[in-house]
Amino acid sequence: MTPARWAPLEGSALAVALEVLRHGPLSRSDLARRLDLSRGSLTRLSRPLVDAGLLVELEGPGTSGSRPLDVATGRHRFVGVKVTADAVHAVATDLRARTLAVREQPLVGTSPADVVEAVAGLVTDLDGDTTAGGGAPVTAVGVGVGGLVEGRSRVRSARYLRWEDVDLGELLSDRLGLPVVVDNDVLSLARAEQWFGAAGACDHFAVLTIGEGVGYALVVHDRVVAGPDAGVGLLGHVPLAPTGPTCPLGHVGCADAMLTVGGVEARASVALRRPVAYADVLALAAAGDP
Repeated sequence: MTPARWAPLEGSALAVALEVLRHGPLSRSDLARRLDLSRGSLTRLSRPLVDAGLLVELEGPGTSGSRPLDVATGRHRFVGVKVTADAVHAVATDLRARTLAVREQPLVGTSPADVVEAVAGLVTDLDGDTTAGGGAPVTAVGVGVGGLVEGRSRVRSARYLRWEDVDLGELLSDRLGLPVVVDNDVLSLARAEQWFGAAGACDHFAVLTIGEGVGYALVVHDRVVAGPDAGVGLLGHVPLAPTGPTCPLGHVGCADAMLTVGGVEARASVALRRPVAYADVLALAAAGDP
């Protein structure tokens, strides 16, 4: 199937589409009030979005008597991908990020070619899965990478993949023939929570992740803070314990040394005098082992 056309939006038209996406269904009166637009301007802006199939008019009158607008969730499918040091995880979603299907594949290597082939294989597999999302074709692909990403495409550095200056977005777009957006994985998580998750009603919040590293993202005044150091991992070296263990960079008692998977495994193994995997640490903690 040919993917539904995905035309980039900007200005007030983008604001209308995002407001309905995040908070819809909404009547035109509600939309005009939320965006400080006149009814005439709202009608002028929303009509092309309805004609393009991005928005739909629902049956039945809304609170103001007009038919409410909502996004056409079944018209588009997207694939979201997370790349780690040893695997690629992918999900097919609808326009509101509801998961329709899940795939996972180990990486045979971490070279750009290996990653592109793994991602392309999963996207192709999900695109051909007509049981997920009513068979709508995949419209676009989003990829989250643990590292510094520039221009929603180029991975400037990714420590776990040992990459420097790899234009992953262009490589994948050429391979798939689809629009591809690449972002830092924690910033992507913050955007998902901002638009579709638990923080949907929050203008200011923080996201913290703990795993192979310690990551964070901030949303201030309903905007993700994506400065030049986002994705560099600065929070991992915040000192927590002056006499704690050292991280691989030699910092004493920093968050990376204390809270990451490797740090927790090392401390637990020393305490119990035997190798202890992270899953075992969690199980022991749940069982009450001090």
